Amino acid sequence: MKRYLTFIAMSLLMVSCNYKSSSLCLNGQDVIETSIPVIKKDPNGYLRNYLAREMSYSNSLYYKDRRAKYNLLVSITEDRNSKITFMWDRDPVTGRDLKVFYPSEGMREVVAKVELVDAATGEKVIEPFFLNESVDYDFVNPTVRSAVEFPSTTGTQSVLQFSLGQLDSEEGAQDASYNPVYEKLAKKIVTRLARTRFNKQT
Repeated sequence: MKRYLTFIAMSLLMVSCNYKSSSLCLNGQDVIETSIPVIKKDPNGYLRNYLAREMSYSNSLYYKDRRAKYNLLVSITEDRNSKITFMWDRDPVTGRDLKVFYPSEGMREVVAKVELVDAATGEKVIEPFFLNESVDYDFVNPTVRSAVEFPSTTGTQSVLQFSLGQLDSEEGAQDASYNPVYEKLAKKIVTRLARTRFNKQT
């Protein structure tokens, strides 16, 4: 009798999950096992790692390092930096306007194409879609006096020697922006996938 009840319970579980050997089941829902191949323009693996992390929080997607039935293909189609804030330079001692206009804040925006395909056949499971995300970042122009100098008893001193690395150049700030923008993009991708209706073969 106990074995019979166990068999009935397992049968109901399989039906409630639309059971297939390629899927897992969580709270009565199909969970799609997915691998993430290496992503171009993600040399440090930030985006790939964040996608795997976000999948670990999902009730719809389950990350497998290899041999999953489906592959999540992400390609960065656009990656651009733009200057969004400008300031006038001033003499750090007198406060006099030096008539120099310089950028002090930028924005990195990335656009990604997202596909979910059968790992064995390459067949699309969902229609590809595009998502974008952006982050703002501050930076210091080392040629701008008011940005790097302050008045002292001996004249002026450079603020960079006291910054402990917190003041970065434009190039350095751009490099540092990859981490937060890819983290935001990964969350958006997984959220979108979790809300997508997959084709019946999944």
